Amino acid sequence: MFDVRGFFVPSLMHCVRGGSVRRWLLVVTAAGTVITLAIWGGVASAAQPPVGLGTATSFAVLAGSTVTNTGPTTVSGDLGVSPGSAVTGFPPGQVINGTMHIADAVALQAQNDLTTAYNDAAGRTPAIGVPPDLGGLTLVGGGVQHGGPDGPDRYGHP
Repeated sequence: MFDVRGFFVPSLMHCVRGGSVRRWLLVVTAAGTVITLAIWGGVASAAQPPVGLGTATSFAVLAGSTVTNTGPTTVSGDLGVSPGSAVTGFPPGQVINGTMHIADAVALQAQNDLTTAYNDAAGRTPAIGVPPDLGGLTLVGGGVQHGGPDGPDRYGHP
């Protein structure tokens, strides 16, 4: 039988003395759980679902009044404008992998879907606050917020 007494802190020895490694593993697992809950607060959190863009998903450019291009731009995806109808600079710009929708029903529906998506995103509770320096941090999906309805946050952001 493997003698584990020399490898563990004396306060856990009472669990091992009877030869029950299973009991010792239970104590270690429980201790790990308590430590984890103490560090992370025991709050369950889930990533927020993505904001659905509806028919606006296929648009690379979607404007309300005017699309203006200067130069040899390539737009990959749909280009739309609604309720306006002004599109300038195509050519020399070009639309690939999509269609130009100028003041048509497709552009109008995409604008409506985009407004719905914006309202959805704006109405969500931020998952995290943003510190003044993001260097070295890995951020996960979800909303972020500076300040709030009561004024600026502790970093002075509105």
